[in-house]
Amino acid sequence: MKFCVVAGVMRKVLPANEDLNNVVTNGSYYVNGGVNAPGSFFYFDVLKVSSQDVIQVGYSIIVDKLWKRTFVNGIWSAWKSVTFS
Repeated sequence: MKFCVVAGVMRKVLPANEDLNNVVTNGSYYVNGGVNAPGSFFYFDVLKVSSQDVIQVGYSIIVDKLWKRTFVNGIWSAWKSVTFS
């Protein structure tokens, strides 16, 4: 597994074809592309609250946006975003 450091945070580098629906382990990640990602060049954090509840929060280096989605009772929500100006 490869790692990168961004703003002092060690992140696991995922393959470009990684399906983010399968990334449910607590940690900080980077993926260039990725299946079920809201954009490319994407950093995200995973918080596994329980075996059935996961939060993913993502950040882009291309646009000034923040994304969030949740996995509750086996179902992923759509990505929701906030744009900063």
